[in-house]
Amino acid sequence: TQKAESLDRVVVATDDERIAAAVTAVGGDVVMTSTNCENGTQRVLEALSSLEKDGPWDVVVNVQGDEPMIDPKHIDAVVAGT
Repeated sequence: TQKAESLDRVVVATDDERIAAAVTAVGGDVVMTSTNCENGTQRVLEALSSLEKDGPWDVVVNVQGDEPMIDPKHIDAVVAGT
């Protein structure tokens, strides 16, 4: 499995208990968000507000759940600002 090398932490933000259960089953971090979020950007903002005590964050990368085949190098490029 390939993964982005530049990430210090990955958190899945979801309003779906099934997704949360799948993520925690493999040891991942999950933040449950409201079902009222209209898009991924709102979901990320809500998740960040609950993670505020862990910040500050230098970079936040929003990878959508329908992008499972995203190239990890693209994530690293976003983090690097290139």
